[in-house]
Amino acid sequence: MTSHQREFVSRMRFDPAPAGFPGSTQFVSWCSRFLTLAIASLAPVLALAQAVGTGTLQDIPEELRSRIGRQSSTTLLYNVTGTERFGGQILEADELVLAAGSTLELAGRTLPWVAIHVRRIRIVDPTSIATIRWARAQPASAGSAGAAGAQGAAGERRGRHGVRGQHGLDGQTGGSGQPGQQPPPLYLIADEVIFPGPTAAPRLSIDASGSAGGQGGVGGRGGDGGSGGQGLRGASGPVDCRRGPGRSAAGGNAGKGGRGGTGGSGGDGGDVIFVGTAPAISTLSYSSVSNNGGAGGLGGAPGAAGRGGRGGSQVPGTGHCGGSRSGSAGREPNPPSLGEGNPGGNGAQGRTLAITVTRTYQ
Repeated sequence: MTSHQREFVSRMRFDPAPAGFPGSTQFVSWCSRFLTLAIASLAPVLALAQAVGTGTLQDIPEELRSRIGRQSSTTLLYNVTGTERFGGQILEADELVLAAGSTLELAGRTLPWVAIHVRRIRIVDPTSIATIRWARAQPASAGSAGAAGAQGAAGERRGRHGVRGQHGLDGQTGGSGQPGQQPPPLYLIADEVIFPGPTAAPRLSIDASGSAGGQGGVGGRGGDGGSGGQGLRGASGPVDCRRGPGRSAAGGNAGKGGRGGTGGSGGDGGDVIFVGTAPAISTLSYSSVSNNGGAGGLGGAPGAAGRGGRGGSQVPGTGHCGGSRSGSAGREPNPPSLGEGNPGGNGAQGRTLAITVTRTYQ
């Protein structure tokens, strides 16, 4: 129970019972406790009702608006038991019957809008959740992998000494993940909602959530460093070394792994628009509507680092001249990559509107 509800109950006053009234103190205590529990149980219902905005007929597409209030030309009963899939744009029937635990799955995700236009919605078991939802969207594709960094060219020899190998280049950034999908607007149009029993409102769940974005692509591998050039051998004379050996050069450093791609943005939640008479809107406004935006895709993993280039080979001795050591290997990058990609942003929440009309059918 919220603080406002506790305050409401605490401010309640009961007139004292007449002297000698049996159990008056217990009666007052019981009434206070009963009202506390009753108000707490209504809190979720009141919150749902307050979340529904008010729309106008201008929020309805012209093609659909022209159907409202016309003479009914169908007596079809559309029964939903288990999970039923509807792939059209307008489900039109005299009565939509939702069995206990049933699910009506809407497949027209690529349509500009989808409508359920019926005279009556009959909820067979108001204590069991009946669901209207969009069919699952195709998962958003991950981003493409980044291109590998170019490898460094091998070092040559310049004069007596070898030349260092060129450094490998960093890998390229991975591609961005594909954005998630937003379902089209859903119009639920009815004159009345019928359900048995003393329940205040049936348990109708409507899921119009956006789908998640795709993960960013893996960063490209870093380029390997080029190998170092070998030094020149020494020049030996008859009795001594005339020219010592040249130095072998180091290999080129390795390139870093590329940054992971950015995750795709989550799809926005779809709009849900209730259209009906005042009693129908009163009942439908208590529906559990989930039209949150989809989660943004994860950032891509970083690419692997390249390998440092091999140092120039050892220069062997010749005659009276000694040799020289091999060049050092190129360094591995630290840190080894440019990092993970950023996650995509979450989609925005869709609208939930209620439009009251005199009648939806003649």
